[in-house]
This record gives sequence, C-alpha cells and structure tokens, in this order.
Amino acid sequence: GTSNGNIINNRKGSMTIEQCKFYENVASRGAVGSQSGTTLLINNSEFTDNDMTSLTTTYGMVYSNSADSVIENTLFRNNKVKSGGAVYATRSSSGTTGTLEINNCVIDSNSATLTGGAIFAGRTPTTIKDSLFTNNKAVSTDSVKGQGGAIYQTIDDVKSSMTIDNCIFINNTAD
Repeated sequence: GTSNGNIINNRKGSMTIEQCKFYENVASRGAVGSQSGTTLLINNSEFTDNDMTSLTTTYGMVYSNSADSVIENTLFRNNKVKSGGAVYATRSSSGTTGTLEINNCVIDSNSATLTGGAIFAGRTPTTIKDSLFTNNKAVSTDSVKGQGGAIYQTIDDVKSSMTIDNCIFINNTAD
C-alpha cells in the first residue's frame, strides 16, 4: 500500500481490470485510480477489507478523477475511507470531462467518516443500474456530520447529473 497515491494508477489511455481481488490495501487515493482523460473498466472483481482511515485524506477503493469509469459485476465489502467507501468520482474542474457507470454491483458494509458511505460523486455524470446497496454508512466526526449513507452527490454545474435505475437500498445510514 501507499500513503500518497493508488495501488494501481491509470494515468494515460485505457485500463481493464478483470477478475481481480483487492484485500487489505492502504492507499490515499484508492486501490485503483484513473486520471484525467483516461478510461477504466473494472469487471467481475472484489474490493474487500481495505482500511484507509489511518491516512490523513482518503478517497474510495476506486478513485476516478475526470476519467470515464465503468464498474460492473463487482463486489465492494467492508472498506473504510474518509469519502466514498467504494467509489470516489469527481471532475477536477467544470472544464474537464469524466463519467461514472456502475452496473450490477453489490456494495455492502462500506463506510466513510465524512461523505458517501458507498459512493461519492462530485460534478460527475453518474449512472447506477441493477445494484444492491446494504449496510453502508457515513459516520460523523467531532466536527463534521456524516452525509450520504449510500450515495453523496455534489452538483455545481449543468454537466452534473445522476440516474439510479432498478437498485435496492437496505439499511444504509448517515449520522
């Protein structure tokens, strides 16, 4: 693991991660990161028992920054970060592009100590289909209230949107 980056980082071009397992990793910007102008496909993989909370600032098991990211048939379970327990997707500015698609995933028992127990979507057009969200939580700290037990979205320009279709949400909490 690393305290200032990703376990796997896609800085240029496209990357496909298929049938991979990520267990007990530590990295400030997720186990997998995809940067501006790249494409990322994660399929049939698992992210389990990764705990990034010992680091100062941590973002999702998948960190997508102004990238086009698709995550399918993947399990996220018992991961802990500061924002976006499973996935943290953002655009670095309103002038950049990037999208997030999540299809047929199980996102269970992840937590964030700030926002988005399962997913943080900041300024990123997001589509989530046929997925199950259970027991995810956004937990309050001494100074900040936990927000978005399952999903936390920020919208600050006309390019931002979110579509959620045929998903199930059970026992997700924000406190």
